[in-house]
Amino acid sequence: MLKTWWQRWDHPNDDGENGAVDALCDAFKKTGRTDLVLLLRGSVDGSGHFNLDAYRDEFIRYYQDEMSVVPLLPWLPSEVRRINDIYVKLKLQERQDEGRKVKKQEIDSHEDMFKLEYEDGKPVRFILLSGIAGSGKTTIVSKIATDWAEQKPGSPLSEFTFLMALSMRELQGVSDLTEAIYDQILADDTKLDRQSLTNYLSSHAEKILVVLDGADEYDKEGSQLPSEGFITDIIRNKILRGCTVLVTTRPHMVDKLCELNPSFIHIETRGFSDEGVQEYIQKFFKRKDPTVSVGQFGYLKASGTFLSFARTPIMLLLMCLVWSDEQKLPETLTELFKEVLLFILKRHFQKFGLSNPEDKGLLENEVINLVKALGAKALDGLMLPGQKLVFEAGDFGNSEMVDKACKTGILSKEKIRSKLRAVERVTFFHKTFQEAIAGFYWASLVESDDGLFESYLSKVDRNNAVDMEYLMRFCCGGNVKAAESLLGYVETFGLKTYLQDYVLFFPEPNEPLRRLWILMHFEAHSEELHSIAGTIFNPVFLVTMNCENDFTSALKFLVECAHSSASKLRVVDLKGVCLCGNSFSSLAEQLKSLKELQELKLGTSEGSYAEDIIIALVKDVLPSLQRNLRVLEVFIPTESSVNPEAILAVMQWACASPSMNELNLYRLKSGLFPQPYTEYIPDSIDAVNAEHQPTQSSIQGLNVSGNSFGQCTAAVIELLKQMPFLKRLDMEDMSFEESDWTDLVEVLKGCQQLQFLNLSGNSVNDKGLEALLEIIPMLPDLYRGFSDEGVKEYIQKFFKGGESEHSNASEEFDDSEDSYGLYENLKTSGTLLS
Repeated sequence: MLKTWWQRWDHPNDDGENGAVDALCDAFKKTGRTDLVLLLRGSVDGSGHFNLDAYRDEFIRYYQDEMSVVPLLPWLPSEVRRINDIYVKLKLQERQDEGRKVKKQEIDSHEDMFKLEYEDGKPVRFILLSGIAGSGKTTIVSKIATDWAEQKPGSPLSEFTFLMALSMRELQGVSDLTEAIYDQILADDTKLDRQSLTNYLSSHAEKILVVLDGADEYDKEGSQLPSEGFITDIIRNKILRGCTVLVTTRPHMVDKLCELNPSFIHIETRGFSDEGVQEYIQKFFKRKDPTVSVGQFGYLKASGTFLSFARTPIMLLLMCLVWSDEQKLPETLTELFKEVLLFILKRHFQKFGLSNPEDKGLLENEVINLVKALGAKALDGLMLPGQKLVFEAGDFGNSEMVDKACKTGILSKEKIRSKLRAVERVTFFHKTFQEAIAGFYWASLVESDDGLFESYLSKVDRNNAVDMEYLMRFCCGGNVKAAESLLGYVETFGLKTYLQDYVLFFPEPNEPLRRLWILMHFEAHSEELHSIAGTIFNPVFLVTMNCENDFTSALKFLVECAHSSASKLRVVDLKGVCLCGNSFSSLAEQLKSLKELQELKLGTSEGSYAEDIIIALVKDVLPSLQRNLRVLEVFIPTESSVNPEAILAVMQWACASPSMNELNLYRLKSGLFPQPYTEYIPDSIDAVNAEHQPTQSSIQGLNVSGNSFGQCTAAVIELLKQMPFLKRLDMEDMSFEESDWTDLVEVLKGCQQLQFLNLSGNSVNDKGLEALLEIIPMLPDLYRGFSDEGVKEYIQKFFKGGESEHSNASEEFDDSEDSYGLYENLKTSGTLLS
């Protein structure tokens, strides 16, 4: 009727006789009425050409309406968010294969997968995206479809005329691609012609993108790909040759897919970056007060363990959902996983209308039943060398409980067809869930079957204990009596710090076990268990290995419980613990109580934390330690911004302290210079235990390398006047100004005991160089202990700050006239060289 009415009127246009119809169709498309466009034009236009826009419009409408929203949890499709409101880029990484030469290219987003090229310039057309359950594969597919529908100029997705995003689990019994499109994408009452679509796709394959999501979910009976049919033909490049194909799957199907088509380029989902975790939390709580998201990310960042779990999308989602209830997460790993398990069961009950989902006692009973049904096999698997993570459904015995665990999402079940039979393969959706279920089961045995509990304990030894960290932490968190047994058992492996290893800077053999013991003690959260490891604080406490921030909470709890034992500490070395402002504030109270402490060494996290810790040291901690503290060391990450006045305040305190001997506040690039002589390493074995005797000398070692003091440089140099007994001075890479050199040289004239001087990495002008050459003969002990080759190497580094090449003198100094000239002058003067 509209067409007849429109054509009765005179509508002059420049588009020929079809201009009026075109204008009307454009108006219909803008209002979303593509059905009226089809009524006017049909699937094929009046010239017999395929009506491309009509088909594309229906695809776009489907993706915009259906795939632009995603369920928060795969087992709860009713709880959804818009994809653009929740999507955060995942880390994607290509699995390198020497047989398929692909140009090296960073894959920063899902779109970058479609920019990959072989070395000969041809585009990569077969892409295999793998990842564990809950790693975000289906979400990526939804994002790809939604972005294609937006047709953004310049996007590689806009190069494809059609995108077919198909769920593999819905393709059972489907005969061809067109049928799959009509079944999954197009509306049931569509007016589009099937044969016209089939003809177009087959003749324009190079403009087609086929996305097959969930290859591991295709066969509900056996998780196998079809041996024949259009899916296999597309994957094997038998039909639609020239199209681009993306297939997603869990890892166990990768080999089978690559057998079908060796041309697949394999890309893995690697979870969120730390920035991605923060962005996801911000988007999740977008409609709430910003303090909610800031609070959760701060909590995760302060706990390295929780942050590592949060990099897996499904785990982060669960933590966000738990946080949304009370805006806090449990303090221990055990309590977190108990809360997550309760949450999963609660949502499952809500979905299926089972019992009372608000009855916490009922939910806790369900957790106990899951532990009983799954725990034994989960624990047996983790106790095996290499650890068994994949089971047969029959291994667990209770098929009803296995089915329930699969429905809730705790287990994932699929059938794998071997040559002789089909086997149901079962895995926990995340390894840590297997460790949690196994740990809780192990803990329960201490009450129900002590003999079996001890038999499992006997399988733990010094060599495998650290690899079982999470299992043992969950066991300690599950039962205090079990924790007492485990802590006592691990204590027999040895926890004491070896002073000889500490002084000689060798790896300390007990440190990983000591860290494990402290984390296990924290999980038990009992104030009565600290006495089991009395040697842990005798008399040195050392953590140089990299420890995440949640270790600080565990250490704080232990020190609180074992205050009387900790008070005897002489050395606390926490360089391996990346402290932040929040974690240090709690630890600071404990440090203040260590009145006999002689050495304190700390590491800080990136960002503003270093400055916060330094300020807290000066204001709260150091005044309490002034009587005995001899060595203070704070490592400042290169990326951290610290107010020079904060470092200057520490230096001023050290100068005023009657006991301070060594002060290190540095940003170390790499060990470019020889270590100080052994006699100047702070506190030998005897010195650690000896009664401290104040001497007239104050600071003998100072390292402030890497700090740019700016206007405070003059004040720093002035402070050196109060350190006449310096034997080692490190001021590497401090961005000295021209005037600073003259002032520094004047101060160094008074440092007659100086034996080691490091000024590398600083630009020196002619005037400064002249002053330095003048001062060298006035420092009689400087360079003592160097061979001639050592002097050459030292001078080269002094001016270059670079690595030694260990070649002859002329080759070493070709690029530095200053260093070569100084060495030749020293060589000429035998007295100076000696």
